[in-house]
Amino acid sequence: RERRRHRPGTPTLRHVAEDDRTLDVAATLVAAAAGPSRGEVLVSLRELEAELTAAEDARVAAALRERSIDWSAAPAPLDAEPVVEVRWSWSTPPTAGAATVLSATVTNRGPPLHRAALRLESVNPAWDDLVLPLGKLDRGATRTGTVGVALDPGLPTRTDRVAVALEADGISTRALPSRDVTTIGEALPPLAITARAAPRGDDGTVRVTLDIDNRSDRLLGGLVARFAFPDVDGIELLDARTPPTSVAARSSRQVELRLRVGPDWSAATYPLDVTVSDDRVRRLAAWELALPRDGAAVRLEPPTLTIEAPPTVLPPGTARIKVRATDDRALDHVVVYAGLETVNRARVTPAVEHARDKVAWRAGRGRRADLTLDLPVLAGINRYVIVAEDKAGLRTVRDVYVLGDEGGGGVTVLPD
Repeated sequence: RERRRHRPGTPTLRHVAEDDRTLDVAATLVAAAAGPSRGEVLVSLRELEAELTAAEDARVAAALRERSIDWSAAPAPLDAEPVVEVRWSWSTPPTAGAATVLSATVTNRGPPLHRAALRLESVNPAWDDLVLPLGKLDRGATRTGTVGVALDPGLPTRTDRVAVALEADGISTRALPSRDVTTIGEALPPLAITARAAPRGDDGTVRVTLDIDNRSDRLLGGLVARFAFPDVDGIELLDARTPPTSVAARSSRQVELRLRVGPDWSAATYPLDVTVSDDRVRRLAAWELALPRDGAAVRLEPPTLTIEAPPTVLPPGTARIKVRATDDRALDHVVVYAGLETVNRARVTPAVEHARDKVAWRAGRGRRADLTLDLPVLAGINRYVIVAEDKAGLRTVRDVYVLGDEGGGGVTVLPD
């Protein structure tokens, strides 16, 4: 990636990513410089580039040799067009919250290749900048490159177009046929919380009980609740978090956190931010909590969104999405945003950008709202953000993705 970002001739180094070795390389460059200025260090880098590159290439080769990959350099630039055949496979289908291994079995039908690798690019960060090293490929030889991918929990179902490039020593990067990858998504389990504060003790301690309702159909293990550090004077957290616990499907569990409240606290509520996580998801829920001092219970239950989504791949045009939003008390509104996702590769780390516009808004009338939306599908990765907010200001947000396929919907999905 760094070599593509810089102008031709800019010195860069490949190295095995170890912090101590990186510091060693930096120390070598600084020690060899004639002075402390940036220009003098760059002169030092140019003078030492060949030596350092050879040393680091040897370390890369040694690391890959442990995976039975021959990373020897090409004896000369390639004077013929590379020709390869690629077959793809997964260890398991890509699924939110699970790990999988992507394999590419490459047969070389052209001249010998050295330091060959496949590099992937995608708007979806899960598939972007993945490298499957192959190493030396003689004519007629077949090798399999692999890369492991761990998909975060709670990702939506989506199909992404993935560009594939062949890289090898002595050749310029060659584009190969792109692939479409479908991720099997999942919705995060819905939660609700009932909070209550006990009277302040003589030492200033306030015990807060949280009844956590698991409104999903699966067990939540390692469930932890915590308050964020209060950004006010007069409230101190005595407990960083609750001990991990489990909550069965469609059941609840009571946990407790303690505060220390100063004697001068006179406001009617304690302003707190509560978050809940489990052993799969760092943050299942995050809400602002204005907890009454008088012991009155506060119920935090965000709206529920049920979405009938379109196919993940459509030709440019429109996509029909049916949405039902419900709330335990009263909805305030439902709003929908739409736009393409793109990748800004001008940054050191590529950033996904969503150029979205508000395309629909519906005021809440009671506890339920039903919407049938015909939303624009443009060529590329279309992301639709659906937000339901209730009268208490609690929100539920869901994403729907559609790949706008200019080829009319023809999709080749990994594996072959």
